[in-house]
Amino acid sequence: MKIFRGFHHPGIAHACALTIGNFDGVHRGHQAMLALLNSEAAHRGVESCVLTFEPHPRDYFAGALNKPELAPARIGTLRDKLTELARCGVQQTVVLPFDARLAAQSPEAFIEEVLLQGLGARYVLVGDDFRFGRQRAGDYAMLDAAGQSRGFDVARMNSYEVHGLRVSSSAVRQALAAGDMDAAARLLGRPYTISGHVVHGRKLGRELGATEAGAGNGISHPQPALCALETGRQRHLCGARARVGRCTAAGRGQPWRQALARPERREWRTRLARDPLPGVARRAGPRRGVR
Repeated sequence: MKIFRGFHHPGIAHACALTIGNFDGVHRGHQAMLALLNSEAAHRGVESCVLTFEPHPRDYFAGALNKPELAPARIGTLRDKLTELARCGVQQTVVLPFDARLAAQSPEAFIEEVLLQGLGARYVLVGDDFRFGRQRAGDYAMLDAAGQSRGFDVARMNSYEVHGLRVSSSAVRQALAAGDMDAAARLLGRPYTISGHVVHGRKLGRELGATEAGAGNGISHPQPALCALETGRQRHLCGARARVGRCTAAGRGQPWRQALARPERREWRTRLARDPLPGVARRAGPRRGVR
């Protein structure tokens, strides 16, 4: 999968079948949408493309309004999201920085400058609750009308349900916050995982029984990038990835969210948020990680 930060790059596809969203967690609803996207892209002879945003728009507005409580707990890192998108067969992902300019962009300008001029969209697939543009003024009806006048197809996918429950990123967050890892796995279609680099730090991994996490990489006594999490019976660490079953974080019975908020883990969470992404195309300038 090709990854671009923004759409001003020579290697980007000149035409695509596109879907737009945050795709936090890449849950089963996202997976169904991506399967349809890949099918439509193959039918049209263009590449399948995901347009996503970093930071999460709600993260941006939480900072702009100085209301941190508005920011959602992130299910995974940007690296995790890109890994899952590639696993779903997406051919190209564009990570668009969500900033003041994008937040103030009108729906009409977003369609013209981003979808058509920037990405060459020939087909656009969105969810049933899709909104876009300044103050979320754009909706499916506006996008469909633009498609009819500008010559691109627009489709909408209804909610995906599992046992009568609407699958959404919010539902996954609720399951994780409650420590219900079985429910999270049903919504995600896979066991929940968190990942990051094993790095030298405060050696707190020794207290969690994970002193040899980086031995295979020749790293002596590193700390895990986020934290060591236990299932009800067994702790799992595979390189830098902690695979979580029924979570009793660090063996103390704390739910997922409180465990990640513990003071000694804030440093790990910050390091993970700054995890660089090799292979991400950028405009001219010093290479930095996507944040």
